[in-house]
Amino acid sequence: MRRGTRVAVLATLTLATGACASSGADDAAVAMTGDARFEPAGVVIPVGGTVAWHNDGVTRHTVTAIGEGRDPTGAFDSGVVDGTGTFQHTFDEAGAYTYTCTIHGGEMVGVVTVGGS
Repeated sequence: MRRGTRVAVLATLTLATGACASSGADDAAVAMTGDARFEPAGVVIPVGGTVAWHNDGVTRHTVTAIGEGRDPTGAFDSGVVDGTGTFQHTFDEAGAYTYTCTIHGGEMVGVVTVGGS
């Protein structure tokens, strides 16, 4: 599937399933791809915004907040998200939140910037 098509499908699935809260512009959607990437790898949302991560294939993934040493911080953790599953988290504090897929390690990393412009 081409990238533009994947993004359009993700947006349609997100709207159809209600994966994002209804506040619209305050929210972001991220795909967890079968080739071990978060797409997009970085999103910016305001404080109180929600990010919905959607697994776009059959490969299992996690969305786990990590610190500088790549250890889990406990800020959020999806557990295993099976194919076509969704995990969402609302961010109530400004900051940069780095996350990874614990199954795929260093090759699958993303950042949520909260309160940035």
